[in-house]
Amino acid sequence: MKKPLPIGVENFEDIIKSGYYYVDKTMFIKELLDLKRKVNLFTRPRRTDAGYLEWTAI
Repeated sequence: MKKPLPIGVENFEDIIKSGYYYVDKTMFIKELLDLKRKVNLFTRPRRTDAGYLEWTAI
């Protein structure tokens, strides 16, 4: 049985207690810190809301 995705669930305790799908990336953060690079780039997906669409239509 697949675990459900916690769409709209903001409380970490609810995610864990309700058995939602959760990925712990704590060790990934440690790995990034251990690399000791000058710069780490974290990109975010583009916004797709109406304000963004209006801006691109100009």
